[in-house]
Amino acid sequence: MDCEELDPRIQEELEVLNTSSEDINVYEKKLEDQRNFFRTTLADCKTSLQLTAKYCGKTVNRALLYYQARGETCTAQRAVQESVSKYQKAVGVCQLAKETIALAEEASVTGNKTREFDSALQEMLNHATGKLNAAEKERKESEKTHLEKAATYNIAQRRSEQLKKKV
Repeated sequence: MDCEELDPRIQEELEVLNTSSEDINVYEKKLEDQRNFFRTTLADCKTSLQLTAKYCGKTVNRALLYYQARGETCTAQRAVQESVSKYQKAVGVCQLAKETIALAEEASVTGNKTREFDSALQEMLNHATGKLNAAEKERKESEKTHLEKAATYNIAQRRSEQLKKKV
């Protein structure tokens, strides 16, 4: 029975398995070679990156500080622009209230004669005076806020310029 021949179909399948096994071994060898090449390349790159980081580290940190300062400057500039807008609005309201008071006073004087204050005119004058007082208060607060934000912006701008020189 030792010399019995195998069924030809089984023989063909065994040959296919042998060649496939050889192909698998070749691919595993290529894979191992590529993994070794990758590890070597990775180690070389890591060393190169560490040297570059050591060389450029201080510069990168300085640049980072500069760009952070620029961001703060932009934020401060937007805040200044908003405060300017609020201040201009408050000044406009204040001027309008002054004009209203001037009109009320003008209405009370007709020609050379001084007209008696009637209750409607008195009410309009009181209302306009209240608006003027509120507008003056808002204008002063807006001016104070604007000056504070402008000072913050100037400080941020100077810091940004100093850091730019260091970079």
